[in-house]
Amino acid sequence: MDRITPYPFLFLLLTFLSYGLCAQNAVVKISVTGIPKVKGQLLVAFYDSEDSFLKEDKVVYSKIVPVTGKTMDVYFKDIKQGVYAVAIIHDANNNKGLDVNFLGIPVEYIGTSNNKRNYFGAPSFSASKFTCNSPQVDLTIELY
Repeated sequence: MDRITPYPFLFLLLTFLSYGLCAQNAVVKISVTGIPKVKGQLLVAFYDSEDSFLKEDKVVYSKIVPVTGKTMDVYFKDIKQGVYAVAIIHDANNNKGLDVNFLGIPVEYIGTSNNKRNYFGAPSFSASKFTCNSPQVDLTIELY
């Protein structure tokens, strides 16, 4: 009687299991610091390309979170693997937008992933991007 070798079966089983682990979506934890006042809400948005970055109709993932402290953790679950940039607005007056002065300069606090500041215009996607390729991704974004 022929005996079945368990190695091919074991190899296939491990291959399928490891694929499932690699293809898992991530939990992204964003620690937000520099919130000036405990009022209003945070508008948090994920973008996945230079063309979509900071365009309201091109957001991939988003959340509106009431401000409960001067530092906060915001969690996003089930984020697909990829390259993203995050932008955050402290919407102090709850109007669901970024308030600017007559010169177009923000009067509400903002921040982006990698904490890239651009004093003459918005930061670029390439300066703000990060790779989401593990089950847990931790970011810290300081508002300014």
